Amino acid sequence: MAYIVVATLKFPTTEDREKALPVFQAHRSRCLANEPGTSQFDLCFPEKEDDTLLIYEAYDDLDAFNTHSDGESMKQVLVDLNDLKLELSATVRSGLRLD
Repeated sequence: MAYIVVATLKFPTTEDREKALPVFQAHRSRCLANEPGTSQFDLCFPEKEDDTLLIYEAYDDLDAFNTHSDGESMKQVLVDLNDLKLELSATVRSGLRLD
């Protein structure tokens, strides 16, 4: 059964979101290319929320998600975001997709 993650990232400013966007785009590309259990990874801008980035991720199963969470790409994201010195808050929801 697929494992789904929906994350809402709030940045202090629209400019901060724009600075961080290439980090998440690179992360998305790495995950889809190098993590076999990652089946979907979408970046979305919610309407009228210029300081927000939504991320929708789908994994083949919980093991694939755990591999992603402990993977090299996630470690790189943390380094890259730290280099930007951004403060952001994140709300993450996860669960199993009902088929």
